[in-house]
Amino acid sequence: MLKAIYLDNNKFTEIPKEMGFLDQLEDLYMQFNALKGPLPMAVFNISTLTTLTVYKNSLIGSIPDNICQHLPNIQVLHLGSNQFSGPLPSKLGQCKGLGILLMGENNFTGTIPKNIGNLTQLTALYLGFNNLTGSLPANIGLGVPNLKFLYAASNNFSGGIPNFSNASKLIKLDMKRNSLTGFIPSTLCPLRNLQWLSLNHNNLTIDTSTPEASILSCLASLRNLTTLYLGNNPFNGTLPVSLGKYFSPSLQYLDLSSCNLRGSIHMDIGNLSSLIALALDKNQLSGTIPTSLERLRNLQVLYLNNNRLQGFIPSELCQLENLAYAVLDGNQLSGPIPSCLGTLAVALRSLSLGSNLLTSTIPSTLWGLADILYLNLSFNSLIGSLSEDVGKL
Repeated sequence: MLKAIYLDNNKFTEIPKEMGFLDQLEDLYMQFNALKGPLPMAVFNISTLTTLTVYKNSLIGSIPDNICQHLPNIQVLHLGSNQFSGPLPSKLGQCKGLGILLMGENNFTGTIPKNIGNLTQLTALYLGFNNLTGSLPANIGLGVPNLKFLYAASNNFSGGIPNFSNASKLIKLDMKRNSLTGFIPSTLCPLRNLQWLSLNHNNLTIDTSTPEASILSCLASLRNLTTLYLGNNPFNGTLPVSLGKYFSPSLQYLDLSSCNLRGSIHMDIGNLSSLIALALDKNQLSGTIPTSLERLRNLQVLYLNNNRLQGFIPSELCQLENLAYAVLDGNQLSGPIPSCLGTLAVALRSLSLGSNLLTSTIPSTLWGLADILYLNLSFNSLIGSLSEDVGKL
């Protein structure tokens, strides 16, 4: 008897109801097709199914509330990137063997069933890019000890971040672009395996009552963390003095933009030697741009715009031979434009120095940036005439 069907990457438009006659079928793969209409009930009558994946189609309709009763052996359920709607099945928690549940990029509404915290075998949960509301179940981080990947981004979730202290295997936690509130909890800090934490574009704050309570301090324990996106949250605090001391040297992407942070950028930032992208823009940072940035030899993206930074643009930035985006506009930077920026011709694609207090002439070396796509020097006090070499750009 047939056990598995692989029909991915074709142009099939429907699943025949006769598929339900395959009463020994365990794996059904129909990803990347042109399936449309509701998912036939016949599929949900194949009680032997362990894997059902119809990712990237145009299926519509709702998912049966009693799906777990029909598919008692289901382990992998991938319904992502369709047009399913309605609420999530309220009895999802009865799918005891479910290890991977991917329902993102649909039009699901309502709340996450609380019994989802009963799925002790669950390793991956993707609910991102729907229209889900309410709070995240409080038990999702306590009753799902095998969870490694949780994607709940781009919904309408509210309330606080659940306690994930028992989800010690978490590798990726993405809850960006919701309406979450409250403190970012310190219960995230013991998650030693966490590599990716994305909480940007919410209404989260940080506890700054004592230095020890600051989430930016306790995240130092996450030595495997490579990606930290916390931007666009109303932190209303002070950037830690020793930013490079707090965060792991393995950190590659750091976004603290639009957090209403004050203070200065400390020299310790140069300790984050693996950084590829640093975004501290749209805050109230003051002081100078630290010369220690020259140690970030992997840096490709630097956003420091729309702050209150003063002083010269350090020539040490010219040591960043991989720098593609240097965005420093909207500050109070003064002095000349470093002529050595012209040595970044291989990588530099965007140089934005507008709305500062820069003086002197435009260095002729800038016209040697043959591959630059965006150059903003507006609203400064630059003098002299434009070189005819501008035509070489």
